[in-house]
Amino acid sequence: MSAAGQLLGRGRVLRRVMLIVLALVVIGVVADRAITSFWPRSWSRGTLTGTLEVVGGPSGNGPRAVSGTITATTAKHGVLTLSVGPSGRFTVHPVVGTYTFTATSPQYEGGRGTCRASGPVTVREGVKTTVTVECQEK
Repeated sequence: MSAAGQLLGRGRVLRRVMLIVLALVVIGVVADRAITSFWPRSWSRGTLTGTLEVVGGPSGNGPRAVSGTITATTAKHGVLTLSVGPSGRFTVHPVVGTYTFTATSPQYEGGRGTCRASGPVTVREGVKTTVTVECQEK
């Protein structure tokens, strides 16, 4: 094979290698973006304590703790569901973020009513955060 033919063959191989490397780089960038959109960059956790209670109702009735199921929802990390015993108290260590709380309790509207926290709750690393989830009786 002539020198010109060898040079031409090397050029084709070099172009193919460069295209393969470029394709791998593009695949890596796309995969990184896909993974980071589902996988939090920080697994930092906070401490969240709270109570599930029934409030309102006839005059003179104070809040009373109830058992039930609490759902904490956040845009970044999805849904956290936990069961609460008769004391109504719970402690969890969720990933830091802002959560919206709802709950149901068999002691409130036969388990069909929705209980809520007064607003979103932000959990921060190293900070103990408290939330009260209320089932409002009329």
